[in-house]
Amino acid sequence: MRRTTFTVAFAIVLAGPFAAAQQASDVAQRVAALRDTEAGYEAWESVVAAGRDAVPELRKALSGPDERVRACSAALLYRLGEADALDALATLVEAKNAGARAEAVAALRAYVGGPLLRTGAADGGVGGWKAWWAANVKQVKSTAPLSRLYGHITAIDGAKPLAVVSLASRHGARKGMTLTVRRGVKPVCSLVILHAGPERSVARVVELSSQASPRVGDVVFYIRR
Repeated sequence: MRRTTFTVAFAIVLAGPFAAAQQASDVAQRVAALRDTEAGYEAWESVVAAGRDAVPELRKALSGPDERVRACSAALLYRLGEADALDALATLVEAKNAGARAEAVAALRAYVGGPLLRTGAADGGVGGWKAWWAANVKQVKSTAPLSRLYGHITAIDGAKPLAVVSLASRHGARKGMTLTVRRGVKPVCSLVILHAGPERSVARVVELSSQASPRVGDVVFYIRR
């Protein structure tokens, strides 16, 4: 009886480090999957599901040579509560890799708002973005990650009424989230997300004002209460 008890206890002692090593290996594999150029939304959510355990591996990826992986890692680090990941995203708006630039721009639009970076501008709008970032970086980084999200309306179906917004699930949008719509400083209405997709979300229009209806281009934002 004593021998059996000792054997079980010894096995438990050995299993602890082994289980931890297995978990670390699993997390490393999830983050490594981001290097695949075909990696999609499922790879992102797999990393998010690992929670804070993924932070060390994401930081390793953030210091690597692949700009696209660095942009993905920075966005994921912010989703996992690392506010300083915004610094990496702000740098990557000038990345040589087009995919890295696009992800950095999309993430920063969602996480901090600010002036939109457009490919049609002479410098892509980077000059204006840098000036805004320098003036607002302290305030932006003092805000808890994902406590605020920003986007804009990209399409309207007035018959429903429904709106398509640029906020995506890969940046933290989720079903049931209530968004406020503004045109300049004027509040227009609210939206409730019905479906959050990896590239955009579909929302139902609520609290429709008799004086204004939502339009394509209107700004939407979420503030966690």
